[in-house]
Amino acid sequence: MDTPVNTHRSGAYAPEALARLEIAEQARELSEAAAGLVPTHADRHARDGEFVADAVRLLEGARRLVDAAVLYELVKGTSWERVAADLGDLDDPAARARHAAAEEDFRMRFLQAWLWPERAGDVLTTPDRLAGLLDRLDAWAPGGDTDGGGPVSGGLAALGAWERSALLDRAADLLGDSRLDDGTRRDLEIALCRRRIEFYEDMETRSPETLDALAGTRTRLRALLRAGEDDDQPGLTGRRHTDSARRAGLSW
Repeated sequence: MDTPVNTHRSGAYAPEALARLEIAEQARELSEAAAGLVPTHADRHARDGEFVADAVRLLEGARRLVDAAVLYELVKGTSWERVAADLGDLDDPAARARHAAAEEDFRMRFLQAWLWPERAGDVLTTPDRLAGLLDRLDAWAPGGDTDGGGPVSGGLAALGAWERSALLDRAADLLGDSRLDDGTRRDLEIALCRRRIEFYEDMETRSPETLDALAGTRTRLRALLRAGEDDDQPGLTGRRHTDSARRAGLSW
């Protein structure tokens, strides 16, 4: 009997790659907005105070860019002390708490998108939207294509075995959260089993221990799916489990 595995494979990019893309997109938007302030031929049509308003919007965009840069540095492993020194917020506990919360939120949303790719658009982005963003940024950014890809897409870190293993561990830790009800926990374990199977199957070399783990995970997934066949209630995305999931930090 074949074990049903999610038809949507897990994402190709590491968390730091998606965080880096946010910097690129914010920088593109800021650059285009700033470019609009350079020409003077339409100045006579501007209302009083319009340039101040435009400059304020640029400042707000710059702040979003700084937030995106901080998130990226934290996600890729830069210490808060190093980040705070460049921010000038070394002695600001409120800033540290705010950026730490943003990092945790991003990591949780990435985990959910990885576990449930069919619902990734609800918490992060879809493959189609991501591909469109990469195409736009590659076309906009200077430098042109290289052997490794476009000027933006070519330098993004892939989701490697270490990152996938860390995501599996994080999801396994969530299973022990006492705030989850039985239905939510089962939905989470099903998703975790599917990602474990994918992880084991993608290994170039499989030890006897890995083969045993793969077989055991397939057996567990079949049991979980059979147990849920008679349950006509919605899963993690439905009303039944929404409160339980949110208490545990999940977004649905």
